[in-house]
Formats: sequence, structure tokens, C-alpha cells
Amino acid sequence: MEFVQSGSRREVAIQFSELELAVRYAAGMPSGLFIDVGAHIGNFSMRFAELGWDVVAFEPDPDNFLELESNLAEFDNATAVQLAVSDVTADGITFYRSTEFWGIHSLAAFDPTHTDELTVPVTRLDDYLRSAGIDRVEVLKVDTEGADKLVLDGFDFDVWRPALVLAEYMDGRSIPHFGYSHHDVVQMMKKKGYEAFLADWAPVVQHSRREGGGGPFTFLSCVPYPAPHEPAWGNLIFVPQGEEGRFGEALHSYLVELNSGIQETVRLNASLVEGLTRKVEQQQDRIDTLDSAINQRDTRRGELDAAIEGRDSRVTELEQAVAGRDTRIERLETAITGRDSRLRELEGAIGGRDSRIGELEAAIQGRDARISELDSAIVGRDTRIETLGGAVADRDERLAELEGAVESRDEALEDRDATRREAVSLRTELNGMRRLAAIASVIAVVLAIATLALALSG
Repeated sequence: MEFVQSGSRREVAIQFSELELAVRYAAGMPSGLFIDVGAHIGNFSMRFAELGWDVVAFEPDPDNFLELESNLAEFDNATAVQLAVSDVTADGITFYRSTEFWGIHSLAAFDPTHTDELTVPVTRLDDYLRSAGIDRVEVLKVDTEGADKLVLDGFDFDVWRPALVLAEYMDGRSIPHFGYSHHDVVQMMKKKGYEAFLADWAPVVQHSRREGGGGPFTFLSCVPYPAPHEPAWGNLIFVPQGEEGRFGEALHSYLVELNSGIQETVRLNASLVEGLTRKVEQQQDRIDTLDSAINQRDTRRGELDAAIEGRDSRVTELEQAVAGRDTRIERLETAITGRDSRLRELEGAIGGRDSRIGELEAAIQGRDARISELDSAIVGRDTRIETLGGAVADRDERLAELEGAVESRDEALEDRDATRREAVSLRTELNGMRRLAAIASVIAVVLAIATLALALSG
């Protein structure tokens, strides 16, 4: 019986333990040798080593062995052996490791989580004991996840005769994967001169994990074999024939002590229930006070929710108004874009007209230069006529030439007049275009002012 302090209340934790039963029974023996096959991390081995027993612990799994070796390091009387134990001795055998549960590694893949396979060395237990020169074994414990009978088959009970043997059983595992039931183990041990007791546990809901969890592990009974029903799993406990009475007394004493612990638990639980009842009543008063405060908060929250809904409605109206303004602004921006495009077109046309005017002005200058040349020629001709004025006979002929020159000059004058008229017309058209450009600029300014006015009014 173990008292555990938990927070502000005291709990009584009572649990049947084959280890505790074995320790109590072994207390009546002189210290001897404890063999632990399937030692896991060494719970059994450490307890017997603490009591001064010599210990040899077997564990094939690499991870569990490291922890076992560490746990036994402080004991000079304990030896950890990294070997599997079965009914054969060989350099290698397939060993299946669970990727989820740390206590069900086995020589058979009986669980879906057995996906990690190793090859490990294996030995018969009697082969190892002979090679190690061990001539006595007082207590033998076997827990190999289904292969327990194979371990016992590999042990010579005629040479070594333990005073106590513990072996796990689980028919749902051993029958399909190893071909035997717990009844087969009992019958084999009877032939070797042992009587059996059976520790019966409820079916396992979930196996244990390294980080914790698993179970629950519920003890049902510990009785002489056979059990009144087909048990799910537990441990077979064997003592030599003739010693079952002494073991029965140790078992009865242990169970009476557990029962006394249960009665103490009931008494403490009654006191605990009374205290918890008072605490519940106090908490209920506190809950009623909190409910009242919550109701007031809920009322205030309703008022705030109504105010928020009103604000939300106003926000929606404002958002709709803003959306209308945005639509109007988009339309104005589209119209301004169209006007800007038209202005660019007009500026392009004016640029074309300016270019044409430049060309015409250049042509007029060319014509004026030609007229100047003609004027110079006429002056030269006039001078010549005056010079030849004394020659009467030649005057008529020269006169005819001058008349031709006069006609040419008249034609040139007519061309010049026509060119000047065309220039006047172009200048008039240019002035009109310039007036249009001025008007367009005024329109653009007016539109800009109108847009600014709309934006300010919004």
C-alpha cells in the first residue's frame, strides 16, 4: 500500500504486483541468484539487486538494453546481457520491434506496429548458465511477449531447480504465434515437479509507451491453477511441489494487507467525499454569483450590440453615398479623358497647318526672289532700250523684244499677285486655327475648374 500526495488531497494507490509478491516470498530464502529473462529496463532486476541478490538480466532490444545497463550500473552484483533467450542457441534470430509500444518487442510479429525487424543473437538459458559457470538459480522470471514456453523449454530443471518461477501468459498471443496455451505450460511444469498459481488480469486496452500512457491494467485475482474462467493474460507462478502451502500463506498475507489498504482507502475516500461536497457547495455559490454577473454583462452586451448595429447601418449608408460619388467621379474622369484626346487631335491638326504655312511662306520667298531677278532683268532691258534709243532701225525690233519682255513681266506680276493672294488666304486660315486653339484652351480650363468644384462640393 502506497500513499501518494497529490495537490491538496491525499490519495491511496493500491495495486497488486507480482514483483512485490515474489519479493515477499523470496524474503524467506537466503540471498541467491535471480535470473530475469526479458528484463526490459530492469524493474524486477533492480529490486532484487537492492535486496543483495545476484542478478543476471537478459534484454535483446538495443534501446531497452541501454536503459537496463544504465539502471544496473550502480550494482556490482548485477549483470546485463544483450541476448534473446529461446529454445535454441544461434548467432542470429529475427526480432520484431514495435514502432509505437516499448514493451511488446518479440520473436513474433503479433501486432500491426511490429514493422521494425532486427537480427539478434539468441541462446538457450541452460547453454548460457553452463558457459558462465552458474550452478544455482533461486528465482527465475520470464517475460518474453509470447515466447515464454520456449525459454522454459531451453532450461534444464534437472540441473537448476528454482524455488520460484514466474512466466507471463497471454493465450491470444501465444496460441496463434507460438503454438501453445497457458495450460500447456502448466502441464509441462507439473511434469517437472512444480505447482502453479495464476495471477489474472483484465484484457489490455492499450500497451504502454515509453513517454507514458497505456492500460488500464486491472488486477482480477491470484488463485491456484486453474482459474474459474479462461483468463486473458497475467503471470503463472510456479513453486516446487510441497511448497505450495508456504507460498499460499505468503499470497494470503499479501492479499489481506491489500484488502486492509482497500478498507483504509474507503475510509479516506468517505472523508474526501465529504470535503469535496463542501467544496462543491462553495463552488456552486460562486457559480450563482458569477451567473448573476454574467447576466448583467449579457444585458449590457445586448445594448452595445444594438448600438453597434445602428452604427453599422449608418456606415452602410455612408459607404453607399461614397460609392455614388465614386461613380460620378469615374464618369467625369472619362469625359475629361475624351476632351483631352480631342485637344490632342486639334493640336496635331494645328501642327500640320503650321507646317503647311511654313512651306507656303518658303514658296512665297522663292517667288519674291524670282520677281526681284525679273525686276533686275527689266531694269537692264530698260537701260539697254535707252542706250539703243538712237538706233531707229533697230528700235522697232528692240521694241518688239521689249514688248515681249513686258508681257513676261506682266505674267510674272500676275503670278506674284496670285501667290500673294494664296499667302493671304493661308494666313487667314492660320489665324482661325489659332483662335480655335485658344478656345480649346479656355474650355480645358473651364472643365478643370468644374471638376475641382464638384470634388469640393462632394
